[in-house]
Amino acid sequence: MYVSSKDEADKVLKGIQLILSEFQLEINEAKIKIREFPFAFEDEFTTILHSFDFRETNQINSIKHYFSLLWAFAERNPKKTDWIFKYALRIFEYSTIVIQKKTWKVFEDLMIKSALVEPAILDIFTRIFITYGSYLDMDSKEKLKRLINAIIKEHFTVQHNFETAWALWLAKTFEIEIEEQSANDIIATRDNISNLILLDLINNSCLIKGSPNVADIEAELKGDILMSENWLLAYEGVNKGWLVPSEANLLNNNLYFKILKDKNIEFYKSNKQVKPYKHKDEEHTEVYSVVQKQQTDNQESVAALIDEKSNLFISGLEF
Repeated sequence: MYVSSKDEADKVLKGIQLILSEFQLEINEAKIKIREFPFAFEDEFTTILHSFDFRETNQINSIKHYFSLLWAFAERNPKKTDWIFKYALRIFEYSTIVIQKKTWKVFEDLMIKSALVEPAILDIFTRIFITYGSYLDMDSKEKLKRLINAIIKEHFTVQHNFETAWALWLAKTFEIEIEEQSANDIIATRDNISNLILLDLINNSCLIKGSPNVADIEAELKGDILMSENWLLAYEGVNKGWLVPSEANLLNNNLYFKILKDKNIEFYKSNKQVKPYKHKDEEHTEVYSVVQKQQTDNQESVAALIDEKSNLFISGLEF
C-alpha cells in the first residue's frame, strides 16, 4: 500500500487493525515495514528465481542449482521461508518446467528434503508427485513413508493440523503405511480433518498398522458433542459408519444434524483428489491418481476438506 507520508501510513495501519479486531484477528507486527522511496518493490528471490535458466540438455545440474538458490534464500530470510518455497515450486506444480525421467531421482530427493524443511509446501508437493506418479518406484514409496511419519511426529504435538492432514493425504494417495503410534498421536489431537482422513484410511484401506485407539473418540460422542468444535468429526464419523457413538441415535436426537443426515449431506468425500495441471509436453509423464479406480470425473482441485481457499492469510503490509 502506498501513501504520501509516514503519518498517513500510521493512520492506514490503525484503520486495518480496527477492521481486523472486529473479526478477532490481529496484524502480525513482525511482518510490517514502513519504508520511504526509493526501494526495491520486489523481493530479490522473486527476481532471481523468475529469471533462472533451466537447461534441458543438462537438467540435473539446473535442478541442483535452482534448489541451492532456493535454500540459500530461505536461509537468509527465515521469516519468509514459506513464501520463498511456494513461489519457487510453482513452476513445477504448474508444469512450466517439465521434469525429465532421468532427472526425477535427484528432483525427488530435493523435494522431499524441502518438504521436511518447510512442510507448508505439502499441498504443492502432493500435486507435483501426483503429476509424476509414473516415475515413482518402491524406493520412492519408502522415502515418502519416512517423510510422512516424520512430519506427523514433529507437528502433531504443536497442533500444526495443516501439515498433519496433508501428510495423511499423501499416505492415502500413494498407499503409504502409517505407524500405529502416529495414528494414535493424530487421534489425540482431535483435529477434525486429520482424524477424518485417518478414519477413512482405517476403514477403507490396509494402510494403518495395529489397532489405533478409535474408542477414545467414540467415548466422547454423546451430549453436546455436535454443538462443539468437534461437530464435523462426530457427524461425518457417525454418518459414514466409521464411529460408533456412546450415545445411541446421536444424530437423530439432534434436530439440525438429523436434517443433514436425512438429506444425505456430507462434507468429506473419500473419492476426491487433487487435480494435476496439464503439461505443456504430456509425453514426459502419465498422470497418476489412486482414485481413478473409483471416479475419474469431476476431480476437485483440493483434497477432501483441505481447501486452500478456506484459509485466511494476512500477508505482510508494506507502505
